[in-house]
Amino acid sequence: MSCHFLNSAFELLKVWASSRDLKIQISSVESLGQMVGLITRTQLKAALPRLVPTILEL
Repeated sequence: MSCHFLNSAFELLKVWASSRDLKIQISSVESLGQMVGLITRTQLKAALPRLVPTILEL
């Protein structure tokens, strides 16, 4: 998975996670869980500084 695609996906998830609709928030978190299984450990480590604040905002 390319870095550009990964960044775009995380940005989209961040927008969805900030939705007022609980179903959209839940789906976003589930999607994030699925994405984590698809990326390398190095990509995950690089993405953590962006992911953790998004998750904590929920």
